[in-house]
Amino acid sequence: MLTAVGITDIGLCRDTNQDAYSILNLPGGAVAVVLCDGMGGENGGNVASDLTVRTIAGQIERGYYPGLGDTSIRSLILSAVSVANAVVYDRSKRDESLAGMGTTAETLLVRGNTAYLAHVGDSSVFSLSSPDSQGGIEKLTSDHTRVQQLLDQGAITVQEAVVHPERHYIVRAVGVGAAVTPDYDQFTVPEGGGLLVCSDGLTNHLEPDEICRILQPALQCGDLQDGVKKLVETANRFGGADNITAVAIALAADGEARTNG
Repeated sequence: MLTAVGITDIGLCRDTNQDAYSILNLPGGAVAVVLCDGMGGENGGNVASDLTVRTIAGQIERGYYPGLGDTSIRSLILSAVSVANAVVYDRSKRDESLAGMGTTAETLLVRGNTAYLAHVGDSSVFSLSSPDSQGGIEKLTSDHTRVQQLLDQGAITVQEAVVHPERHYIVRAVGVGAAVTPDYDQFTVPEGGGLLVCSDGLTNHLEPDEICRILQPALQCGDLQDGVKKLVETANRFGGADNITAVAIALAADGEARTNG
């Protein structure tokens, strides 16, 4: 069975926390995580992320059952994101103070050792190998940013991307248009390893190797709460320039499904 633990923190430089997340314990021992990082002003970002998390979580809770096949899970997740996009977009059109709001969205459903992922924006999902396997960490998502587009085109270098004036410009988000197309993937969770879902408030301060160094021992000893807490504390120690949210998922050693946060 699965353990999922999450923490969100306002950081050191923001007046509000525009991140939001939900962990769902689903029938049959499956777990789903929805994580959003809102944008569009102080109020808009909060509204967009909260609406999206609640809408996607509600759609998954109502639509998931243990007998669903891979294709049906894909349809469920993508439909949930589509519904959330419509809800946020409609709200922004009805309220001028929320015009232009939007949010990143990571929707991850894990059943046994199989994970299903829909990704929009520049929040991230990582896969971590078991500490005993001598493996490391792999980023499973590609940022929907202008800078990532330029990197993919070979127009700029990695060093130039770090200081590029458009490095925070997102080119795909939930709620900013009448429709959105998430990236979708299905993959196997490494045996004895785990997954991390996080906002860019974490990855702006911690490189993947540092994330792995902090979280792998927590996977090994089964204390995910301590692992995600240390991730957030480290990001704050390195500046805490944005809201920070991290959710870790791993197989529970005791065979019971648990969530925290």
